[in-house]
Amino acid sequence: MKKYTIYWTAPVRITLGAEPVFVEGPLHAVELLEGDWPETSSEHYLAALRKCDLACRLRGGLVSSREFFVAAALAAHVLETSPIQSPVTDAELDGSAPFRFDTGPGTKAARIAGSYQL
Repeated sequence: MKKYTIYWTAPVRITLGAEPVFVEGPLHAVELLEGDWPETSSEHYLAALRKCDLACRLRGGLVSSREFFVAAALAAHVLETSPIQSPVTDAELDGSAPFRFDTGPGTKAARIAGSYQL
């Protein structure tokens, strides 16, 4: 049966070897689990492999496949728990920087902004 490339709403960051890896969906997870995964005997590993395989064949839940993969990554001690850097600056968070969005001609924001009189 064909496997499809589908994506989770948020990637799972793991460390295999020296570099972090961003796992974006169940197909990528299956490839990693079937490859050089450091721990292949736990029930977390087997459940993640089964759930991710079903999800990429469109026969299982996408959200649950991610949850099972996270559990397998925790069990294998490869889950990266450090926060991902945000593209938002500190000045934008505290309100001292101006709000940014694209208001170029023809954008939805420009049409909305043009419909209001200040």
